[in-house]
Amino acid sequence: MVELVRITVLQNGRAIHNNVQLPGVTGGAIDRNEGAPGPLLLQDHGNLVQYRNLWILPLPLRGSDRYEPA
Repeated sequence: MVELVRITVLQNGRAIHNNVQLPGVTGGAIDRNEGAPGPLLLQDHGNLVQYRNLWILPLPLRGSDRYEPA
């Protein structure tokens, strides 16, 4: 059985999404190939937004109740 993808997002050192299960590909997906790694797409919706210090790290397959910045 294949599990749905899970994500954890930390922003400014705080977990804003912790081990959240996604129902499938997101609306911004390039294609429906859910098993292959792909690019991270960031949105600005036409606003002046700047991104910096983005880290994409694999986490253990088993979720945690808390994540702390390294």
